Amino acid sequence: MVQTDLARGQLVQLLPGYSLGARHYYALYPQTRYVAPKVRAFVDHMAEHYRER
Repeated sequence: MVQTDLARGQLVQLLPGYSLGARHYYALYPQTRYVAPKVRAFVDHMAEHYRER
């Protein structure tokens, strides 16, 4: 999310050898036969976004 700003020198990376490790995200919503299209779109978007990382 900040790679461009780091490359431009607008941000300075602190502790470059330190990593927080893997992050896990969960989407919780009521289990029903009908899932609102906006909820489904958001969950699909987030899944695709973080799958690429």
